[in-house]
Formats: sequence, structure tokens, C-alpha cells
Amino acid sequence: EALRMSVQYVLKPDGGDGRRYLGRIADGVVRPGDRVRALPDGQEALVAAVETADGPLEAGHPPLSVALRLDREIDVSRGSVIVAADNAPEPVRVFDANLCWLGDRPL
Repeated sequence: EALRMSVQYVLKPDGGDGRRYLGRIADGVVRPGDRVRALPDGQEALVAAVETADGPLEAGHPPLSVALRLDREIDVSRGSVIVAADNAPEPVRVFDANLCWLGDRPL
């Protein structure tokens, strides 16, 4: 299970000790020192800290909502996905899906 975390908010503290990327961990585990990649841009960084409102954690796991502080600022915004750098999904432009339409009128 590789790390998957959708970024829901970017916190820019006044203290200047780095941005925090907040979101809920959907899969995998993240620890300080892990190399992560932000999608869709693909920039990589090391996790400097995994934090919650109660303080720092040794590891974050599903279904925790956490704040990740990285060792450097990269282009991450709401809607980005932070993944394990060594197990990142391959971006695609086409996918197949089955849809179930529940509306009264035809789609």
C-alpha cells in the first residue's frame, strides 16, 4: 500500500517555518524522511514532519487527517495528490468507466 493523500488545504504560517499541506491519508503510511511526489506536477521532496492538531507524529496512516511539512517548498495546491515517490501512479489521459445514471431524464 503506497501513500495517497489528496491535498485539501495549504497552510502558510506567519512564523516562516514552512508550508503545511493538509489532507486525509487515503492509503499507505507516511513518516518523516520519506520521499514524496506531488501530482500532477511531479515535483519531489522529503517529508520533514507529519503533524496533527495534537502535535507531531512518528507516522501517519489512514484515515488520519494530517499536515505534512516538506523539506522544501514545491508547487502543491488544493486538489494535488501527494504520493510515495517510489510508487507513484502513472498519469493517463484516457480511462474507461461504467456509469450508472439515476436521473429521470436520459443522459
